[in-house]
Amino acid sequence: MWATIISALVALIGSAGAILLTKRQEREAAWRAKKLAYYEEFLGAASGIVGAAPTEAKIRFATAVNNLHLIGSGSVIRALHAFTDEIAESNSPGMTKERHDFLWSELVWEIRADLGDAPGGRASFKARLWASGAGTNALPRP
Repeated sequence: MWATIISALVALIGSAGAILLTKRQEREAAWRAKKLAYYEEFLGAASGIVGAAPTEAKIRFATAVNNLHLIGSGSVIRALHAFTDEIAESNSPGMTKERHDFLWSELVWEIRADLGDAPGGRASFKARLWASGAGTNALPRP
């Protein structure tokens, strides 16, 4: 009789544990998908402000930046602030391409790390924003 009771309890505890583990994994997957959607919107919005950007693109970018505060890890938020401080219009005379590219690389690396896919060594990772050469985001030719 004790063996039956113990077997039933072990089966019940095992089932409850499996259910809890499955629910936890489902919540983590949903959270990761939400983060990915926010990060995708941010990167898309950043693409719109390369070069001379229209007001709508700047508004979309500002919204995406502010929304990252909802889901980004502390290291993503720190990298985001460093990058936005660099590209702020108030910093226009002090902005350099090298610092911009470095801070963008840091931000993209942190985003990838936050998603669980850090792209190798931080020091060797390089990311750049690219303008297609057409439209309002293209820099004028000299």
